[in-house]
Amino acid sequence: PEKSSVRALAEVAGNVYAIVFERGIAKIEAEALKLISSNAAAKKASCLAVAENDQRLHVGTTDGLRFIVENGQWQEERATNRTTETSSGLIHAMAAIGDTLWIGRETGLAVIQNKETRAFLPYVDVQWLTVATEGEDNHPVLYCATKNAGLYKILPDSGALVRLDTEQGLPSQQVFAVTKAKSGEVWIGTNRGIVRHQPNLAPPILEPRRMVADNIYTPDYLTQEMRFPAYQKNYLFEFAGLGSKTFPSQFQYEFTLLENRHGLLKKFITSDSQFQLTGMDTGTYTITARAISRDLVYSAPFQFKLRISPEAVSWTTIWLTSLLVLAVGAGGYAFFQQRSTAKANQKLEVTNEELRATRIRLANITEAERSRIARDLHDQTLADLRHLLVMTDQLETASPHSQSPTPTELRRKIEEVSNEIRHICEDLSPSVLENIGFVPALEWALTDAVTHLPADEKFAYEFVCEPDLDDKLNLTPTEQIQLYRIVQEAINNVCRHAKAKKVTLQVAVENTQELVIAVRDDGIGLPATPENPTGHGIANIRSRANLIGAEVTWREAPQGSHFEVRMEQAVV
Repeated sequence: PEKSSVRALAEVAGNVYAIVFERGIAKIEAEALKLISSNAAAKKASCLAVAENDQRLHVGTTDGLRFIVENGQWQEERATNRTTETSSGLIHAMAAIGDTLWIGRETGLAVIQNKETRAFLPYVDVQWLTVATEGEDNHPVLYCATKNAGLYKILPDSGALVRLDTEQGLPSQQVFAVTKAKSGEVWIGTNRGIVRHQPNLAPPILEPRRMVADNIYTPDYLTQEMRFPAYQKNYLFEFAGLGSKTFPSQFQYEFTLLENRHGLLKKFITSDSQFQLTGMDTGTYTITARAISRDLVYSAPFQFKLRISPEAVSWTTIWLTSLLVLAVGAGGYAFFQQRSTAKANQKLEVTNEELRATRIRLANITEAERSRIARDLHDQTLADLRHLLVMTDQLETASPHSQSPTPTELRRKIEEVSNEIRHICEDLSPSVLENIGFVPALEWALTDAVTHLPADEKFAYEFVCEPDLDDKLNLTPTEQIQLYRIVQEAINNVCRHAKAKKVTLQVAVENTQELVIAVRDDGIGLPATPENPTGHGIANIRSRANLIGAEVTWREAPQGSHFEVRMEQAVV
């Protein structure tokens, strides 16, 4: 046995027990493992559980049976109600709290109390159960690790629970183990590493907001005993929880309704901050409300009395009730109007998305047509010009006194036209994007723009970019070509209008996934929102940016101007 794999350990009544893989239950004695049962079912043991100060060992098996070991005696533990629990199947984890036993399987979490079983969390694959104590009163808390739904934190006494998943910072929904440290931190083991969680044990604050009955009552009235006639049957109470680390929508509320003659009538936990009472009979009621924070910490209770007594019908009450009905009707009408507006907005969003998809298709068609024209110019027109160059070699040399152009002059003119056509082809369909990549293409665009400037208009330029950025970008071909066109147009604006001495093109990443491309110059500057009624450059930039969901900005610098384009989710 001492060479077998151990799957779980537990201590009860001074004895340490272990589940020895494929061998059953063993007791650790004298630095050795001693099998203590030959029961065939016990050899299928899969987990152990011991309640605090309990003298019994609970044993779960791979086929769903449960045993209790007490004073060395084994007995099978059965529940009288199996309608909400599958009696067969591997028990992954168990936890004993007082007289209740919590059982976790891949089909869900169940609780057994007084030999009755009920499903608590169905459809979750439970991997681990841990009992811890929290708060000033050291109340028990059950942590339930699941393979498909993150981590649940449960208050066994009240049944209140919260769920921690990827939205709250877990790296994965697959949680396999959890433990509570003495410092109060909770360590969570997932398939993507270990996470530390620090619960906020500061109690929240519960504020009463209003009560709606025959009138709308402010919180000042709720501190006194409220009296109403018997014909007032329906009441609505609204509260709000306040906490430093819990959003309003994350609060839970516990409501309790007591009646002097019949005792407890209703007690429940809900995420709704409103408590509604309907069909109330005459009597004296005590209403208690408490807010529960995200870390399952209760606020101080808020309590008030409600007395309903038979009284004569008052015309004032009827009038106020009528006004309330009118107010509720107006509120309902406003609600339906708002709902209709929301539906119209949803349809508008769908239409806008369709328009955006159409614009992207048109842009792709435009780029394809430009590529076709560029290929035709390159393949046909340049070929014809090369043929003319060959033909110039066959021309006779003109006499010194002839006014006809010489073959050398014709060759030079043809080469100038060829270079201009190549430049037009590159503008129509930039091949650098496919040949050298997106980031090098931006640097080439700046270099090419300076190269084609007249000598007296040339300026110094600098390209700034972190190494290997091109490998980190997550851009589609459509996004690459549109960003390239935007930067190309911004550089052309600087060349034509800025009169700059130095221009800097910077490509960087901000906020881990946001691509930022900036063009800075030290020229005469541009207005923050330049407008040119005779040109379409700025309008084209804005249109292209809107097409791919990017943002462009211009702002004045101490000297010159600063153009910037930003695009989120562009970096892996």
